[in-house]
Amino acid sequence: MGPAQTKQRKSLWLNAALVLALLSVSSGCGTSNRASHNTADSVAPPVSFQTLDGHAVRLADYRGKVVLLNFWGTWCGACRAEIPELIDLQQRYQAKGFTVLGVAMRDQQSAVASFASQRQFDLGGRTLAMNYPVVMGNLSLEGTFGGFFGYPDTFIISRDGKIVAKGMGVIDE
Repeated sequence: MGPAQTKQRKSLWLNAALVLALLSVSSGCGTSNRASHNTADSVAPPVSFQTLDGHAVRLADYRGKVVLLNFWGTWCGACRAEIPELIDLQQRYQAKGFTVLGVAMRDQQSAVASFASQRQFDLGGRTLAMNYPVVMGNLSLEGTFGGFFGYPDTFIISRDGKIVAKGMGVIDE
């Protein structure tokens, strides 16, 4: 499979998963042939994160919203490359009960805070900062979510807290 086909397949996966998650209130709908352990209709684990200002936030606090849970790092070139797409998704779907939640992994909190607040990204000729919540993760999360083979790793969680899809690699819609 060539790069263009891979990009088209990832876009199709993302669009299909988002549409299903946004349309299902609590129907338990699930999709993804890319699923692995702890994915496709399993309940998202009861995990907590630390916000960039040091407060605890639980994934369950986002119940009622569709969450695109994106594990990334400031040091990861592929992760940085997909941020404009995540900014765009947040802008387009936030009013429909959707949020991107960026989980910084293998990073220092001060580096992530600086990156998230100061870095600007080109989005169709507009320069924008990250417009979605960014929290700190820890290495135990990798096992909790079934293991990662690299970054970025992305999960889509439905309004009722079920993992409906998992994607590995860059999201490019």
